[in-house]
Amino acid sequence: MPAPRCTLVILFNHPFPKNIGKLRAIYGERFDDIVFLMPVIRVDDPAVITVYRGGFNFHGHVADALDALEARGSELYMFCQDDLLLHPALTPSSFWQTAGFDRHDAFIPEPKSFSGPGREDWFWNDRVLSRLTEPASPLFGGGVEAFTRHLPGVDEARARFARYDIDAPVYPKPWPPKLGWAGLLGRAVKGAAAAAPLPYPFAVAFSDFFALRRDALRPVGQYLGLFAAMDLFVEVSIPSAMILGCQNVATLGDTPWSVHIDWTDRDELASRAPTDLQTVYNGFDSSLLYTHPVKLSTLRMQSAAVAVV
Repeated sequence: MPAPRCTLVILFNHPFPKNIGKLRAIYGERFDDIVFLMPVIRVDDPAVITVYRGGFNFHGHVADALDALEARGSELYMFCQDDLLLHPALTPSSFWQTAGFDRHDAFIPEPKSFSGPGREDWFWNDRVLSRLTEPASPLFGGGVEAFTRHLPGVDEARARFARYDIDAPVYPKPWPPKLGWAGLLGRAVKGAAAAAPLPYPFAVAFSDFFALRRDALRPVGQYLGLFAAMDLFVEVSIPSAMILGCQNVATLGDTPWSVHIDWTDRDELASRAPTDLQTVYNGFDSSLLYTHPVKLSTLRMQSAAVAVV
């Protein structure tokens, strides 16, 4: 098929316009249309759209820029954080074909259940649970009450999430957590703590790269705006909005791809990070879709053109 018209949307957690030139050098030959969603500051560049959210809510950047993105008229929108590096041979055509966008309307690598087994120790949990269960709390809430009325009905939502083996109506730990001696006793006695009921099913996924077909952009964008208004953490918001707003989301299991995500301590990672782009590209095999993180600000770019095949 002819190459789909594609917009590559580069997302930033923090205002860092110095990386724009490097990102253009990396992706400019493969992507005809590149947009940069830059938080807080204005940049004298027609490809930069200023947005007003923090790094925990960068899904709100997409909602803020929704009209401008839609106006570009692309068939495919690929969203990529500035510190994530896509495979040097990846093009809009190869991505469309491999992810099967003739039958899928979105792609996110690995959505899982927010309240599934093994999730109870995730350090973002209390933040997420507080926004979901105490939306009107002056301390914890986001101020969007009765948010479920803006979403598909619970039964429909459960059916949508079940397509991706996500089905858990309660969270496997109590919320709000009991403090002091009551909390210590409850944690010591097996089975003493009841699970926290959730008002709605939610997913979780590493969300620094995802893609939407044109017909999915508006419905997903609206849910992303709602979740940003709720101050719901991004790694819950993006996969949940995609499952609710799309008809058929592709995941890694639908492709031959793998991904590399390094959660090493930031200082340790910086001490052994490659200092030039070619070294990073040398670590890619044919099946690796992306690697994260890559510190662009310290990366030498001389080899960029040679590495793109």
